[in-house]
Amino acid sequence: MSTLKRKDYPSEYAALANAILRCSSPRHAQWKDYGGRGVKVDPLFIGPDGFDNFMAAVGRKPSPELTLDRVSNEKGYEVGNLAWTTRSVQQRNQRARHASVADLGWGLKTHIITRRNQFECTVHSPIVPLGDRRLSLREWSIEVGIKASTLRQRIQRGMKPEDALVPMLFTTRGNPRNGPTIH
Repeated sequence: MSTLKRKDYPSEYAALANAILRCSSPRHAQWKDYGGRGVKVDPLFIGPDGFDNFMAAVGRKPSPELTLDRVSNEKGYEVGNLAWTTRSVQQRNQRARHASVADLGWGLKTHIITRRNQFECTVHSPIVPLGDRRLSLREWSIEVGIKASTLRQRIQRGMKPEDALVPMLFTTRGNPRNGPTIH
């Protein structure tokens, strides 16, 4: 029988209860990312002594802004794989998202970039040729000052690279733009 009182540790109890629900209830909004992927809660944390075992494994939450984190996303909610961490630490601990990058017909280029939090990551960008130059969409975006998403949309909608890479196609009144281009 549990010796710890749920009312004395409401935040810690809620963290465990939410973990159990995410891993065991297909009706939970995040089940596909947890139970649906095979993430499980250690049986030690379930049952009459579960909360006592959980608190012995992770301890009290040191401060209110911390949340329960699985150190390794490949493992479940188990002894040795849990810690109280900030949301920013948890965001760096997310499993890799394999967003597909559409090849626009000329291949892909890989870039290593440094995010604001000083962590390096690899991004892929489609290659776009113009004349004798073959730069990635990301590089063209920086060079011409147009968002990469705008360039991508223009090309996917059928514009030729030489037209898509013009910074402004129309004036604010909707008239065709007269002015310098990059080709």
